[in-house]
Parts: sequence; structure tokens; C-alpha cells
Amino acid sequence: MNKQPQNSLTRVERQVLKYARRCYATRAASLPPGKLNQMINNYAHYSIIADRIYQLVKKTAEKENIPVLTRRFYYIFCLEVEKVLRLHPDRDNTDELLIRHYKWIVRGLNPATLLKLETALRHELGIGIKT
Repeated sequence: MNKQPQNSLTRVERQVLKYARRCYATRAASLPPGKLNQMINNYAHYSIIADRIYQLVKKTAEKENIPVLTRRFYYIFCLEVEKVLRLHPDRDNTDELLIRHYKWIVRGLNPATLLKLETALRHELGIGIKT
């Protein structure tokens, strides 16, 4: 693999490149042809989504004056919501999402902020939007 200048790459591109290097170094010989490229493409696709979620949480947390140390919990909440919406886009996920809300409210997160994040996440990723 060619080394590229690290300064010209985004954070996600550096992350995917690091994953690809690690995979080529450790798994290349043990996988069937084409499987490694598929793994790297899947990782790259999800990394872009995860970065969009991270940026969404960061923007919302700054508006809501959420301390930096607790932003991680809101990010994890958003990842869970994204997973529920992605795995079952064709069914009503209200109960699953209520469970996620309850779980994080009990852990001390702000219910209004959780609702804002869920709504923003639906619009940002275009999944689970009811018409």
C-alpha cells in the first residue's frame, strides 16, 4: 500500500487507511480473494456514518451546553438508535426506541436532548422518517 501524506486526509480517511493497513498485515493470507476489499469497503461506509453521527452529537451538545465528558454517552445513544433504525427500517420501532430512551434517562441523560438527537439523526441519515 502506498503511503500518502497524512495532512491531506480527513480523520475518517486516516482511520480507514489505518484499518486497511492492519488488515493487510494480519489477515490478507487467510481470507478468500475479494473478501478483504469488501471488509475495508464496509468499514469505510460505516466510518462515514459514524462520523456524521459524531458531528451531529457534537453540534447538538454545544448548543445544549453538555459537558465534554458526558457527550460520549449521547454519542453511544445515537449509535444505538441508528442501529435500530438501520436493521429494521420497514417496521415500527417505537418500543425499541422507547427502551433506548428509558435506558439512557435512567443513567442520567436529559430526555429532551435525547429526543432532539433522535429527531436530528432521523433527518441527517434519512432513515426511519415517517411520511
